[in-house]
Order: sequence, then C-alpha cells, then structure tokens
Amino acid sequence: MKSQSGVTFIELFIVISILSLLATLAVSSYRDFDEQKKLDAEALRFSEVFEQAKKRTISGDKPCDTFAGTYTVGWTTSSYTLTPDGCSAVFTNTVMTGLTILNSGSATFQPFGRGATSSSVIVKHSKRNRCRNVVLTGAATITNDPITCP
Repeated sequence: MKSQSGVTFIELFIVISILSLLATLAVSSYRDFDEQKKLDAEALRFSEVFEQAKKRTISGDKPCDTFAGTYTVGWTTSSYTLTPDGCSAVFTNTVMTGLTILNSGSATFQPFGRGATSSSVIVKHSKRNRCRNVVLTGAATITNDPITCP
C-alpha cells in the first residue's frame, strides 16, 4: 500500500485556525500596548508643563510688562494651560482623544525657588480604565506614576 504524502483538508483547517487565533491575540495586545503608551505620553506631557513652569519661574523670565512674578498651570477635564500671572497664556494643550483629566485645578510656581502649590492630576484612559497620577509637591518636585483609577 502506498503512503500518502499530502495534507488533508482537516489538517489545513486546523493550521489556519491556529494562525488566525494567534493573529487576533497579537492585534489585541498591540492595541492595548498602543493605548497604554498614549496614556503614558499624555501624563509625561503634563509633567513637562509643570517642569516648564518651574524653569521659567526660576529663570526670572518676564514675558510681559504686567508680569506678577509667578507662573500658573491650570487644567480642566480636557486641557491644560501654562500662564505667566498677569500676562496671557503661553500655550494650551488639549488632552488626547480617549483620555480625560479627572479633576480641575491649578498650581502656582513661586519665584526664587520657593516651591509651588501642591497638586495632583489624574489622567484617565476612558476605555481601558487605567490612570496615571502626576503629583507636584510643595518643593516643586514632580512624579508621574500609574495608579488604580478612583
């Protein structure tokens, strides 16, 4: 009796099914990774705005004649702004689509390295229910850590 050297339809079907399953898992993991990086990037952008306010205050940068000597970072659920007090805003960033800031507020940086208003900003990914907490201490140090969403 001759042995067959081909593959059956069932064997081919099983291999295609396994490959399809692996491809689905890979795409799902990539999307999750991509969304996590989006959240991380937004929290980092917010941290950088705090850092920018700190540097401008320490440098004594005077952007307008009515400058009060301090810089304030203000935020709402959808944007955040850097403003030299007494002047118009330097810039406003809009939060990326799918993300939100859970609390509104502001932090003011004092001149001559005297610190800042302590604040905490929670950036949340709406679909994935993941959060990052950007914390500004009174000494003007900034941390950016993942947390469990409230």
